[in-house]
Amino acid sequence: MLWRSDCLVQAMAAQNWLKRKGIPTSIVIGVDKSGDEGSDAYAWLRAGDLIVTDGNIDNFTVILDDHAEFRGKIRNPSP
Repeated sequence: MLWRSDCLVQAMAAQNWLKRKGIPTSIVIGVDKSGDEGSDAYAWLRAGDLIVTDGNIDNFTVILDDHAEFRGKIRNPSP
């Protein structure tokens, strides 16, 4: 494996579990804002405004949000 993807696996597992409970969620993927060479990507799950899998996302810029409103689009949140 080239890199670990624990965060994506956790977000997908939580999304599956919450979907069975009828709770809509969105997997979000971001990249580290620091711009350092070898910047990291990170995935988390949100339900509305609640970050479900990890709340430490301040250093990440959203590049993908699978919520229907954003599906297929890249968006940059305001700083």
